[in-house]
Amino acid sequence: MKIKGISKRWATNTLLITALILFVLLSVCVVFVISYYRNYVTDYLSGYANESVTTFFSPYVGGSSDIFDQKAKEFVDSFADKSRMEIQVVNEKGTVSYSSSGFYVSETVDEMEDVKEAIESSSGISKWSGFNNNGEHIMSVSMILPKVDGEFSGAVRFITSLRAIDRQIIGFVFIILLVYFIALFFVALSGVFFIQTIVTPVRKINDAARQFIEGDFDVRIESEDRDDDEITELADSINGMIAEVAATDKLKNDFISTVSHELRTPLTAITGWSETIAYDPAVQGDSLR
Repeated sequence: MKIKGISKRWATNTLLITALILFVLLSVCVVFVISYYRNYVTDYLSGYANESVTTFFSPYVGGSSDIFDQKAKEFVDSFADKSRMEIQVVNEKGTVSYSSSGFYVSETVDEMEDVKEAIESSSGISKWSGFNNNGEHIMSVSMILPKVDGEFSGAVRFITSLRAIDRQIIGFVFIILLVYFIALFFVALSGVFFIQTIVTPVRKINDAARQFIEGDFDVRIESEDRDDDEITELADSINGMIAEVAATDKLKNDFISTVSHELRTPLTAITGWSETIAYDPAVQGDSLR
């Protein structure tokens, strides 16, 4: 169905602007929720990158690599929350000495963006989120160990999967979209109802005006409800105008009829006398005059 007139202006202006405003507001909500979840995970991981890590490894950095690897295993095994995240201890060579996953980690420092950023950072701590070699979405927080003679001596990485967070975010986005379309539906529904309360009486006024133009002075605009609004006032004004024009037309017709009657009587007499004079030779002299 083709939309035109007031309905078209409402659809292209009010409805479009409402949809855009709702979209912007809900987009801000989505961004806020994503930021909240990411900051929560970051703060959670960063809470473990503290002085206790430095205190534990300080006696072993720059020493025997075997002792460092042993202490790395000891640190990881004694870590309370290793079931909720993966802990990797990186040695001075840039390889992973030990991981709480129990699997061999082939990544080196050159492939660990968070470790490289932590080395350059003044705080020695850096976070990173992305996809690992297995395609899993992760977030990691790295803390470098005290440097020896200004050289890299190792780092500890706290890594967690963002899979559960991503599922929650997707669920939230789905709910937001559902709310968006439901809200838009009710806005459109209420708008259509409101537009009809305007369009329907305007169409009646337009139809009455067309009949009036065609000469129907008996037409009147009937209103189903008598709300005291501008459209009702317009309908009453047009009805009054039609009534005035109809009265004026009737007065005109009565005047023409009266004048015609008044003129018809002497004209009839004149015509009769003219015919008498023309066809009666006896009419002469004073009678003719």
